[in-house]
Amino acid sequence: MKGPGHWAEQYIGLPWEKGGEGPDAFNCWNFFRMVQRQHFGREIGPVQADEDVPREYIEAFRTHPERCDWIEVDRPAEGDGVEVWHIRYPWHIGVWVDVDGGGLLHCVRGMGVIFSRAHELPAQGFGRVVCFRHRSAL
Repeated sequence: MKGPGHWAEQYIGLPWEKGGEGPDAFNCWNFFRMVQRQHFGREIGPVQADEDVPREYIEAFRTHPERCDWIEVDRPAEGDGVEVWHIRYPWHIGVWVDVDGGGLLHCVRGMGVIFSRAHELPAQGFGRVVCFRHRSAL
């Protein structure tokens, strides 16, 4: 990640942990929640589902009350939520960061927090990218 002192740099390398709620280890959802709270002033509730039961986890996100406050957008902007699907993980979320041409700051199982440039996502096994913007940012 290029760019002197971008706020996202401080998170690179934090570990992934099943159910991790921070401050030292996260799962993708709780990392997303923390970034939204700390950098964009948005409180987002937890998800009560087992990450190892994909159908349960996906349904928990689909029906999460917070969903109604996020609108799908064609082009992401700094702080937007980015939902991606992965070959091994059927649902994943990160935060769009406008640096290096734009990319996803996310906490990946087995890797921890990484920054993936948008054009690198398919090579990393991520497909079906959907971007969401919070109503407060419209």
